[in-house]
Amino acid sequence: MKQKIGVIGPVDLTTAMIEVGQKYPQLSFTSYSYENEQEALELAHKAIKDKMETLLFTGPIPYQIVKQAQISDIPMRYVSYSGTGFYKVLIEYFKEHSSPHKPLNFSIDTLPYSTVVESLKECDVEYENIYAQEYQEEKQPKFLVEFHSKLYHEKKTDFAITSLTSAYQKLKELQVPVYRITPTQSSIKEALRYTILQGDNLRFQKAQLCVGIVEIVNWDQMDQYSPSEYEQQRMLLAFTQQFVDFCERIKATMKIEKENRFIFHANKGNIEEVTQGYRNMPLLENIKEKFPFHIGVGLGYGYSANEAQKNAEEALKHAVYHGHNQCFVILEDGKVIGPLDEERKLEYYPKTENAELIARMQDSNISIGSMNRVNAVMEKRGRDTITVNQLAEELNITLRSARRILSRLVESNLMEVVGEEQPAGPGRPRQVFKFI
Repeated sequence: MKQKIGVIGPVDLTTAMIEVGQKYPQLSFTSYSYENEQEALELAHKAIKDKMETLLFTGPIPYQIVKQAQISDIPMRYVSYSGTGFYKVLIEYFKEHSSPHKPLNFSIDTLPYSTVVESLKECDVEYENIYAQEYQEEKQPKFLVEFHSKLYHEKKTDFAITSLTSAYQKLKELQVPVYRITPTQSSIKEALRYTILQGDNLRFQKAQLCVGIVEIVNWDQMDQYSPSEYEQQRMLLAFTQQFVDFCERIKATMKIEKENRFIFHANKGNIEEVTQGYRNMPLLENIKEKFPFHIGVGLGYGYSANEAQKNAEEALKHAVYHGHNQCFVILEDGKVIGPLDEERKLEYYPKTENAELIARMQDSNISIGSMNRVNAVMEKRGRDTITVNQLAEELNITLRSARRILSRLVESNLMEVVGEEQPAGPGRPRQVFKFI
């Protein structure tokens, strides 16, 4: 299957890149062309909606506009404007100025000053004044036009070099001598080769095995909901149908291990897609609305089927511990993700190889996982402090349990009390904790 590449840039450059790309049969291309770089973000949204697997930009500026917006975690790459692109501009300039050359005075954007000077020295080209302006997202592209134009009209430069199509066109309108730096075939080929490697690696990761365990935690209490065995079996059949439908959706193999325990095997890519990047578990949403069951779901990955199974079992324990209808994930490297709920989801490691930290935690009778969960809560909140009430709310635990965790971290000299805060209503001031 071909890797689907969305190429974003001005029409002449997207056309050139796709022409070079025809030499790579494992890639298929769709062009998303713009007249102004600020359109790149809208086009990126469209490419993602069109299920492109990788976004390839014709230069660094549209890439950075989209990357800084953080709209997706799909691979993105741009074609580098390296020294070869700059050499191409110099050749064009010298062709137009065949008379004896005076030292060069020019302004340039995109390439850093050091790269420009190094390239000139390698070509033994004399220069006098070089003005380089690197990319600043909040000032594009009007700022670059003013940058080049001002230097030229102050007679500090003889010409300008830009990578922005819009800036190039505007400078020509202002009658500023300007050259446009574009990617060379060699830099396009380099970007395409890297894209192939990146895509192969991503596909390998998505093909990794995921073991899922779904368990009806309160099956032994079903008499409370319906004393009729027939009705209980009808509910179980209806639940099994939901499970089968879910497995069909993610193209998973499945096994009913016992009446309240179900196992499936799927690839990583399908799980990430159906959970929207581990934001929610649709199987649980369907079950909450239709059944009195309390469900736990554990998803595990591993470098072998056995390791994935063990991680799924451990993830299920987390799900059951954290209450009704929860789903947790444990990745190959041991990272715990969960619960799969956008408001409450945390990511943390339950283990560490730091011997000193392990010793201190043993003395405090608290686990590494508990400490890392506290840290994950603080990172999620965007704060470096936390109270007992905040920890209890985020982890869905009792105030007593939250207070015990924080107190033991203080006893281990890992946290300290840095102040108090008064609650909005009546009540005693709450201690504020911070990692040392």
